[in-house]
Amino acid sequence: NTSMKLFITTLLAITFGLNVIAATPTSNTTEIDCTIAPDEAMGPLVEAIVLKDLTKLKSAIEAKAKLEQDIKFIYVRAGVGTISFEKGTPLMYAIQMDWYEGVLELLRAGAKPNAVRNAEPSGFYHLGCLAEKIEGITPMYLATLHANADILKIMIIADGDTRGSMNVFYSNKCNVNGTNVKMAMWHMRENGPASMVEIIKDAKKAAWAQNGLPAEGQKPE
Repeated sequence: NTSMKLFITTLLAITFGLNVIAATPTSNTTEIDCTIAPDEAMGPLVEAIVLKDLTKLKSAIEAKAKLEQDIKFIYVRAGVGTISFEKGTPLMYAIQMDWYEGVLELLRAGAKPNAVRNAEPSGFYHLGCLAEKIEGITPMYLATLHANADILKIMIIADGDTRGSMNVFYSNKCNVNGTNVKMAMWHMRENGPASMVEIIKDAKKAAWAQNGLPAEGQKPE
């Protein structure tokens, strides 16, 4: 089964330094592959996220694992392209793994939803233009793109910036609103999936946003 395959793949990676690839369906059935590069040393916090093991994650947090440690991985969105992170965060990785429980535990431990990172996209187009570099991407922005409503809600509850943006650089000049530019600012309220943008815009008055982070095993309501 999927869990056994994931465990075996992880075990091989730890033993022989192979790539770790974890594919899980998101809430909207889009398949997400997260690849940790072979030169990345896998610590207990990252291992727990790869295995989606909440007990291991709690142990790593209790052992003072660094919540903002740098993780090198590639986010693959089927049918769209990839985003390569040289210095992603564990929270980013848990979001891409579509692991609600892990994201919640990291947020409860103090992981930063607005930590700023840079990345290199491949195959991502905007207005017909190929993007080659991203500056200022955050876990909150990734949660918006990832389109898991429950994950996005707890990111907002944890003070994720609902008006966030990132700078996207193009391989060639791109016509944006009638002007040829090499860089454009992407706003999550404009470029995120419509269902996620609706959640973001309704956050201030939504009942689920008033009660703090849910307890373990619960969803925002």
